[in-house]
Amino acid sequence: MQIKTAHIKCSSCGAAIDLPEGALQTRFKCPFCSVENIILNDDITSGGLSHILSDAKVHRKLIEILSTAEYPPYDIFENINIKKVNRLIIPAYWFIACNGMANHTYDNGLTKEGKGFTFYDEDGDKHTIKRSTTDWTPCSAIINDIRDYLISANKEYNDIFIKFYGDISSPQIEEAKSLKFSDDAIETISDWTEEDVTKRTLKDSVEKIIKEKAAESVQYLNIKNEHLDNINIQKTNTKKISVGIYEIIFEYKDKEYKVYISHDGEKYICEELPSDPSLASIVEEKTKERDAADSAKRKILMTAIIITIVLGIVLLVAVVGIFLLLAAVVMIIFYIPLEKNLRAKEKELDEAIEQVSNGFTKVKEDFINSKVAMKGALSHVSGDSEAF
Repeated sequence: MQIKTAHIKCSSCGAAIDLPEGALQTRFKCPFCSVENIILNDDITSGGLSHILSDAKVHRKLIEILSTAEYPPYDIFENINIKKVNRLIIPAYWFIACNGMANHTYDNGLTKEGKGFTFYDEDGDKHTIKRSTTDWTPCSAIINDIRDYLISANKEYNDIFIKFYGDISSPQIEEAKSLKFSDDAIETISDWTEEDVTKRTLKDSVEKIIKEKAAESVQYLNIKNEHLDNINIQKTNTKKISVGIYEIIFEYKDKEYKVYISHDGEKYICEELPSDPSLASIVEEKTKERDAADSAKRKILMTAIIITIVLGIVLLVAVVGIFLLLAAVVMIIFYIPLEKNLRAKEKELDEAIEQVSNGFTKVKEDFINSKVAMKGALSHVSGDSEAF
């Protein structure tokens, strides 16, 4: 798919102009009224990040994501229905070598030990009290940081975009002619101008980085009255780009879920994933039983220790052989069987908890080995080894 600019209309007749993205021209003739239109650079995509995952790899990534739920349902792969896989194209601004600067002021405290003084109390004991003083020195420094910023020009997907690309300092942007988007890719609107983005997201992003660097510079100092003043942003080069992300909409037991995946599949976002509360209840119940068994075992052990101590004291004043025999009988009859039974119960409960945890692993392995894809929009990748 060749990207088209959004909302480019003829200044004369109002017709939509089919403008190929990535073109360097700033003048285009309207195909309807032949009036020449001037196109602002802000409307021209100069590059971006292509969708690089095939349907098979999207399916494989979704398997991985579903497996991260705390208690994935054992029937998730059997009963899930993938309704849509939308390949979205998000307009964005690429701020190249953007320089953020601020004046960092603070008072630096240097503590000095004084001579102190010595005194004697009523009992004649000697006491020494040391005094210390802190000298505060006003300090200032320029904090600056130069890096690239990728920021969404689309309001709706701004939060997702920040999570995917907000921490990328040197993005590998492709040239416009190299961008590859499928014919069914969905272009989202560019409803924020460069000025809008600069005032909103870019300003917040730069300030966050500057604050982090300022805090790092004084982390080993004793400071007070810290301020960051005159935060300034210097933009040297800004380009409009197009970034591909994936939106997966699926249904499980009449409930709809959404998952977003970055263009390269390295990151994903989902507010909620299917989870089986019955499995959580089993683990919680078995864990409580195990803790109770462990507590009972400790009580038995403490009882046995107390009995042994008491017998040991008695042995000091009695016939050794008789009480040794009595201690052995008590341990055989009282402690050893109970401890053995509790240990067996603990083992049984541990195995039950592990079975719940490993149950999904077996389900997942069987599903992967079957090579039969999940139902819905990605069912056609069945049999493709890349999908599993």
